Amino acid sequence: MKILSKISSCLAGKLLAVVFASTTLSLLYCCPLSASQEKYTIKQDGTGDFASISEAVAAVPSNSTLIISEGVYNEQVMITDKTIHLEGTDRENCILQYNGNNYFEPPLSVAAGKISNLTIYSYADKNGNWIDCPPAVVDPSIPQTFYKEYAVHIEQNYLFGKELIFDNCLFLSDKNQCIGLGLRGDSNVAFQNCEFRAYGPGGIILVHDSAFEEYSGNCALRFTDCTLYNYNSPYFFNVQCLNLSNRVNLTFQNVAVHTVGYSDTRPYVAQNDYTGKTIDNLISLDTDELLIENGYKKNDFVFCLNEEESSRYHAAVMFNTSSINNKIFLPEGITRVLNEQPTSEFHSALPIHINNLGLDAQNGWCGSANFYLTPDSYGNTFAEMNYQETIISP
Repeated sequence: MKILSKISSCLAGKLLAVVFASTTLSLLYCCPLSASQEKYTIKQDGTGDFASISEAVAAVPSNSTLIISEGVYNEQVMITDKTIHLEGTDRENCILQYNGNNYFEPPLSVAAGKISNLTIYSYADKNGNWIDCPPAVVDPSIPQTFYKEYAVHIEQNYLFGKELIFDNCLFLSDKNQCIGLGLRGDSNVAFQNCEFRAYGPGGIILVHDSAFEEYSGNCALRFTDCTLYNYNSPYFFNVQCLNLSNRVNLTFQNVAVHTVGYSDTRPYVAQNDYTGKTIDNLISLDTDELLIENGYKKNDFVFCLNEEESSRYHAAVMFNTSSINNKIFLPEGITRVLNEQPTSEFHSALPIHINNLGLDAQNGWCGSANFYLTPDSYGNTFAEMNYQETIISP
């Protein structure tokens, strides 16, 4: 392959430089000292440096860029111990997808680099099997192998002190969350101009700070100009706070949320440290004056479906047999769906889940113990995602 010729010529150049060092030092630099400028092409027809993404990741040095040509790459890509940049040539037509058996088999595991212009899709067999996926919130007593995979999993110590950027990507999941993110200290993780579509019961993102003391510290998580579609889970955003010595600086800028809520509260959990408004609170505020007064930016924030509309909605989600091409309409805000009969389990219907691992609600973002909203958070659908000097009580 072309990479072999590049490496061979590089080695030959270095040998020549050693032999003729007495006459010319310039030959020492016939090959770059760093691989940071190396670019390799991936084309499924075999005309590039590699035919698959995973093959390229295993072969190239850290800081390489992989230019991915159009195609559907049905493979599991693991980037766990080096920095690799994945650059698609066309987001809609450069598709990395995988149907794994469990939590450890996502389409993409990555720790550092820049991922751009890609569609990343964790798909399920189109026979309704995704309905049997576990609940949205991870239960520590259940083995991780019981849970289904994310579209993207970020959970490597290599992230410590590094940066991971997603730009102009589309994330889709029929199973667990679109993104499973375990942060590390001194890191910066950002999603910019990205779209998320979650069709399974997991929701959009599960994020937690580092559980490992040696990889703890302050870090940053940013969402800029992103659109979130959450079709099935009661929570579009899940936060777990693991170590109070960590601090996560959280920024939302122009994030549009299209999510659902349920009349029957059984999909919700009793232990939720979220301190924002319940969906019932939001329904009572659903007028221009009251929404604006409470920090929201639009009228018709909660769309309450009747029984017939709810039945059609459930059917559309359940039989959405090609979620990569079939985006179900969901308005910005919360679509409240009727499901079964009102339950005797009086859980609160909340759009965000906060788990402080045994602590009560704290003074961080939405009651979290160590996630804090930055002052440059603005323009988002939910008032809780916009920075406010004064916290508005539920």
